[in-house]
Amino acid sequence: MTRFRRTPFSRQVHVCFALVCILSLLLSGCAAAQPGAAPAADDESIELTWLDVCAPITTPITDALVEKFEATHPNVKVTIECSQGDYAEGIFAKAAAGNLPDVMFSADLFTVPFVENGVLVNLEALSEAEGANTFEDIYPNILGLGQVVGTPGTYMIPASW
Repeated sequence: MTRFRRTPFSRQVHVCFALVCILSLLLSGCAAAQPGAAPAADDESIELTWLDVCAPITTPITDALVEKFEATHPNVKVTIECSQGDYAEGIFAKAAAGNLPDVMFSADLFTVPFVENGVLVNLEALSEAEGANTFEDIYPNILGLGQVVGTPGTYMIPASW
């Protein structure tokens, strides 16, 4: 069994985590309501799906983010799904089927194709809607990894750098 050394998170990582949480909660409310379904109560159990590549380099980061999120949101359970095969093809297939996860891993190389195909949402708009200053403490060059020239907004923030 391989053990990964966990290191203290910087403020930027906590900000990124907060953004992921905001995104998760907002997206979880986007599903169509079932006929006759009542709005969720504050203490009602909620399940979110996080699609990850489950690689040795990402797993400790994902686990730490989910652990912290679940500790601060006890009524929310995050289920991590591991992608199989070509990651981008799998995401596009899920998008075509209307079956995207609530939260997903995305690398900067996927930003342009995912934005151009409507897979990612503008995180700046979500942050503004929540009244959060999510991007304030993140270096502009790091934010640039999640931006697309000619398309306003930020669509991905690295969880670590």
